[in-house]
Amino acid sequence: MQTLAGKIECLENMLYYFKGLTELDIIKLSDDQFRLEFSNLNLRNPSQIAYVVITHFNDTYVVSEVSPRIPDFYQIVPYLTTYKDLRQFVRVIRRSFIDYFSHSE
Repeated sequence: MQTLAGKIECLENMLYYFKGLTELDIIKLSDDQFRLEFSNLNLRNPSQIAYVVITHFNDTYVVSEVSPRIPDFYQIVPYLTTYKDLRQFVRVIRRSFIDYFSHSE
């Protein structure tokens, strides 16, 4: 059986690995709210950040903020609010941010 310290170390290693792979930071803002920050989306400015603020309460997700405001945002939100598929939401919104930056230059 793995100790708590071992589990924490394993999780930290996974987060480090996926951060490098996805360029995604997850920042806890409060007990029920977090911010997804995406980087390396804009070829001309890789350090530019795009983000989404999400509140999760009673098995319900609410997107309270998004920057930059992407045109297809309202088509993406149901992945989270209706289907409750956070993984798919992250994948689709990341792609939308990339598309936004590639067309805004």
